[in-house]
Amino acid sequence: MSQQKVDNYKKKKANRERDSRKERRVRKLELAIVGVLIAAGIIWLVIAGVTTYTKSHPTTITINTEAIDTYVNSLDAGQVEEG
Repeated sequence: MSQQKVDNYKKKKANRERDSRKERRVRKLELAIVGVLIAAGIIWLVIAGVTTYTKSHPTTITINTEAIDTYVNSLDAGQVEEG
């Protein structure tokens, strides 16, 4: 090997651990970004699905207020008699 090759090998060997840590850090960052994007996509799909479902299946609630009306009317009738 030429002296230049030997010097290059020594430089690479000296920086090998640092470069390896940097590559692992970059890889973890890439995986985190991909995970966040996938989670955002799933959340968006769920929200879109729920919105579509609720628009196509409206819920109606009926309440029987007959007992309340009767009670209020009896209170009103009691005030008329006293007055």
